[in-house]
Amino acid sequence: MPELSRRYHLLYRLGLTPFDLIPGTMRMLAADNKDINILGGTMLHILATNSNGRMFETRQMVYTTDCSEKFFLSRGACVDLHIIPKDFPKIGETAHLCDTVLRNETGSPDSSPTNLCDCPRRRKPPPPPRRLPFPATDENRERLQKYLLAFYRPSTFNTCDHQPLPLMEGPPLELMIDPTANPVAYHTPIP
Repeated sequence: MPELSRRYHLLYRLGLTPFDLIPGTMRMLAADNKDINILGGTMLHILATNSNGRMFETRQMVYTTDCSEKFFLSRGACVDLHIIPKDFPKIGETAHLCDTVLRNETGSPDSSPTNLCDCPRRRKPPPPPRRLPFPATDENRERLQKYLLAFYRPSTFNTCDHQPLPLMEGPPLELMIDPTANPVAYHTPIP
């Protein structure tokens, strides 16, 4: 029985049993051209959420094998879940990220490695606006939110992964530790 349990490990983790599998005659080959033993298939509804909380879903026929405990997504599932574009792979697909060299305030190229993308150039936060473009009322809440997001987009709300974060200025942080203190390790959580 342990061998049977190991063969269907991933299936059990999905809350399914071998009786949920649809028998089939499908043949699959691994990257080394060896046969993959297909134990059966089942339809799954796959839901995934991105970092912004947007949900994507797909329905796919999923095949179970006894030679892997991993879950592999088909190209179609990756397209449905917006992991890759429909025309993947397409040469030059990411060229729009690399068509502009970021420049510093004087107009000369940055000394840091070339950071290329369509994001706004990272800047220091501007001073707060002296007055709002419209009254701060409940009716204008959404407009005010959009205004502030746009106002601070190049600075505070710039989440670009391609640009370096600005370095902190000032003296190094000093840790005030008693030089005569003996360090002690605690291996139990603090209540």
